Amino acid sequence: MTPQAYDFAAAQSALSATTAAAEKANTDLSALQSRLSEKNQSLALIQQRRLDGGGSNEDAPMVHLLQLDIAGLEPLVASAQARQQAAVEALQQVQQQVQQAQVVLERATALEAATALESRLRELETLLMDGIAELHTLKKKASGSLHVHGPTLFNFSQQLRRFIQTGVLA
Repeated sequence: MTPQAYDFAAAQSALSATTAAAEKANTDLSALQSRLSEKNQSLALIQQRRLDGGGSNEDAPMVHLLQLDIAGLEPLVASAQARQQAAVEALQQVQQQVQQAQVVLERATALEAATALESRLRELETLLMDGIAELHTLKKKASGSLHVHGPTLFNFSQQLRRFIQTGVLA
């Protein structure tokens, strides 16, 4: 495994862990917000019932208990929101790291493939030059001449000639 592949795998692993932490933070926040919402709804129902004149003797202590519960839950919700926000920011950072590691891995893989292909092309170049030398020898024998002019020996394709002259692939 290349160092770039290792870094990419480590970044993906960190992404999985960070995603799990962000999901847990979301779940915790949702649960606390749900509890707070239920308490607020219960308090609002009791208060509305008392305003409508339908209150009971048990409402006063229940209102007090609900207010205490709400007061206790609000800081917990605020803390959970801060943890959830921090988890989202961490997740975004790790996602960027994964993207960067992927780019580095893709570049390293492309460089490795280019190096291997360049080596194969060098072998083909050597084979081509050996073949042209052999062709030169055979054409000299066939013509009975000591010299064979280059263009009559072997004519490269137009695309290859253009590349050799300009360095541009068509």
